[in-house]
Amino acid sequence: MKHHLLRNVFAAVAMMASTTSMAQAPNNTGDYYKSADGLKGKALKSKLYQIIGTVHVTSYDGLWRAYHTTDVRPDGKLWDMYSNTTSFVIGGDEQGKSYSKEGDGYNREHSLPKSWFKEGRPMYSDAFHVVPSDGYVNNRRSNYPYGENNGERYKSNNGFGKLGQCTTAGGNGIVFEPNNEYKGDFARIYFYMATAYEAAITNWHSSASGQAEIFSGDEYKPYVKWQMDMLMRWSANDPVSKKEMLRNEAVYKVQDNRNPFVDYPGLEDYIWGDSVNVAFSYDHYRTSKPAVTSGIGGVYPGSGTAPSTEPDEPTIPDNPDEPIIIPDTPSEGQLVFKKITSEGELTTGSKYLIVYEDGKKALGEEAGGSNKYRVGADVGITNNSITTAVDGSNQPYAITLLGESGAYQLYNEANNTYLTLTRNANSIMSDTDASAAGTKWAISFSDGNATIMPELFPSRHIQYNTGSPRFACYTGSQKEVQLYKLDAVASGIKAIQQQTGMDGYVYSISGQKVGTFRDLFNLPKGIYIFNGKKYIVR
Repeated sequence: MKHHLLRNVFAAVAMMASTTSMAQAPNNTGDYYKSADGLKGKALKSKLYQIIGTVHVTSYDGLWRAYHTTDVRPDGKLWDMYSNTTSFVIGGDEQGKSYSKEGDGYNREHSLPKSWFKEGRPMYSDAFHVVPSDGYVNNRRSNYPYGENNGERYKSNNGFGKLGQCTTAGGNGIVFEPNNEYKGDFARIYFYMATAYEAAITNWHSSASGQAEIFSGDEYKPYVKWQMDMLMRWSANDPVSKKEMLRNEAVYKVQDNRNPFVDYPGLEDYIWGDSVNVAFSYDHYRTSKPAVTSGIGGVYPGSGTAPSTEPDEPTIPDNPDEPIIIPDTPSEGQLVFKKITSEGELTTGSKYLIVYEDGKKALGEEAGGSNKYRVGADVGITNNSITTAVDGSNQPYAITLLGESGAYQLYNEANNTYLTLTRNANSIMSDTDASAAGTKWAISFSDGNATIMPELFPSRHIQYNTGSPRFACYTGSQKEVQLYKLDAVASGIKAIQQQTGMDGYVYSISGQKVGTFRDLFNLPKGIYIFNGKKYIVR
C-alpha cells in the first residue's frame, strides 16, 4: 500500500524522525514490547499477539465504570465518537437510557459488532473496541460494517456519521461511515482486534448477520482487501492523537494490555504495508510516516514538535468573482419532489413519495405506532410537483429506493424500517431487518400510475382507501397511487454531482480543512475552496 503523500514542508521533520533514536520505548512502555524486537511482517504480528493477547477484561457492566477514565473529554463529559452534538455526564441519568433521538442517552458500542464473534469472551467486554456512543446513532449503525457511503439511509446530526450503500472501491452492501475525525481511531481498533485475537478471528463472520463479509478467514490478513485498504488509508489520513494515547493508557490500567498501533503510529505498515521487510525496533522505533500533530495536542512519539499543517494546502482560485454556487432549498427544511411515470426514472438510493394525487395525500406516519398500515399526510401538488418537509409528525415519509428492478426495497429512513407485506391482507407492514421476508417489491407504471407490488403476494399492490383513509395493499378495488421523486437540483441537494477525481479536501476560505468533497453539501453556509475552485454554500 502506498504511503500517504504529505507536503514537502514535512521533509526536514521526517528526516529528523528517521535519524533520532528514542531514549526508551514510547509512552513509558519500557520492555513491554521487547520480545517483538527485530521481527517483521507476519512474525511481528504473531509476537504482538502473544504480548497483548492475554486480556484481563472487566465485566460488561464494569465498562460503565471504565468509561469514567477511558473516555472522558477535557471538559469532563463523555467522549462520543459517533456524535458531535452530545454532552453526556459520565455515569449520569443518560447512561443506558432509552432513546428516541440523538442525544437522549449513551450506551456501549461494539465497534466490531458482537454478533460477528457470536458474543464470545473476552471480546464481548474488551474496552479497546467497546466504546461509549450515542444510543440512537449506535442503533442506526446496527451491525453494518464500516465503510464509505453517501448517507442516503441515515445521517446523524451535522452529517457526522452516515449510513448507506458502500462506495469504497471493491466494497459492497450497506455500511456505516464514522466521521473523518475518528476514522483513524477505529482503524487502529480494528488492527488491535486483528492482532489481540489472532487465534480466534479466522472464525468471525460479518455476513452471518446478513451484511457484507469483511473477514477473509486468514490469520495474518483477517480483513478482505477492500476493507484492509480502507483501514490503512483511514489510519494514514487520521494519525494518532493525544486522545488515543490517553485512552490507550487508561484501558491498559483496566485490562492490563495495550494497543501497539497507538503506541507505535504507523506500525500497521510494518505488518501489512510497505515496511513488511523492515525490522521492528521496540526502543528505537522509526515511524514509516512523517511526524504530525493531531487531535488535542497529540504528536507522534519521539517526533519533536512537528508543524500543525495540512497534508495538501488549498489553492485560492484566480476567479473569485465566478464562484460555483450550491443553491439553497425552497425554504428551510423543505424538499421538492417531481412526478415520475416510467421505471427508467427509478434510481436506487434516491428518495420518493408514494402519493394519492386526487386526495393530495402522501404515505406518512404509522397509524398509532402500529406497523400494520400507514396513514396519509396532506401535501400540495402543483404542476406535478410537491414541495414539503418530510419525516416528521403529520409529514410524508421520504422512502429510499434500494435493491434492483423486480426486487426493490422501500426503506423508511425516519424510523429505520423496510416496508413489507408478510400476509395476504389489506395492510402495509414494516421490519427493521433488510433480509426479512416480504421486503421485496416490483414497481411498474401505467397511465401515470405506479403499481407497487409485494413479492410474496403479487395479486396485491399499494393503493389508497378513501372510505377508511389509509394506504395499504389491496387486490385492485381502491384508488391507484403515483410516485414522486426527489428533485436534487430543485431541492439544492448535490446540485453539483460528485464525479471521478473528486477526491481531496475542502477548505474554508481561511485555509482550514473542513472535510472532503462529499461533506461539502452538509457544511454550514459559507465560502469554501476545493481543487482551486471557490464554492458558496447558501
